[in-house]
Amino acid sequence: MLMVASGTRPRNRTLHILLATMPWASVDIPSLALGILRRAVREQYSDTAVEILYGNLKYVDWITERCAFEATDYSHFSFEVCHTGSEERRRFAYAMDALAPAIADDITRRILDWGPDVVGFTSAFQQKISSLAMAWRPRRCTR
Repeated sequence: MLMVASGTRPRNRTLHILLATMPWASVDIPSLALGILRRAVREQYSDTAVEILYGNLKYVDWITERCAFEATDYSHFSFEVCHTGSEERRRFAYAMDALAPAIADDITRRILDWGPDVVGFTSAFQQKISSLAMAWRPRRCTR
């Protein structure tokens, strides 16, 4: 897990932690790892607020509002382009790439609105790029 601290916290204030799972994590079930981490932190540190942001679900909701995208497209569409060579799928993949900065902006706004002291991003194999791309944004962006 990649952790990003947003600054120092006064001792008399609750620590706010946001745990985020990014695309391309599974959309079939919630992240078990984040659920376990949240519970462990809450049990160990009662004065800490821990929330989970499912960026993978936000991504699917966001993209389906903007283009012809189905849940079955989520896990394999980019590799399908390599396999089938379909021009339609290739155009779809390029359109998805073009929309990536806008969804990143949307998720960044959600993170900044919550105002966490620490943000932890999941980093499974298929999530490396999306997690790294998002990790620097909250610290560099201003509202």
